[in-house]
Amino acid sequence: MVEITIDQGKSIEKLTNIVVELEKEIEKLKVSRDLDSIRLWKAPSGDILKKTENKQQEKQQEKQQENQTPKRKRGG
Repeated sequence: MVEITIDQGKSIEKLTNIVVELEKEIEKLKVSRDLDSIRLWKAPSGDILKKTENKQQEKQQEKQQENQTPKRKRGG
């Protein structure tokens, strides 16, 4: 009976240590989550794609305008 009580005490001690470690990990994750939520105010990376799409559209419009203007003939 004494041995069982000693084994249970050791198991409880191990489990208590594991709980303490897990609580520390939870706190780290909460801090990490809070930092991520602070970063959310920044513009998403999708805006970069929109800018490049706009540049491509501008280039296409410039090409169309160049095609519409008459080209000069060679020579004098």
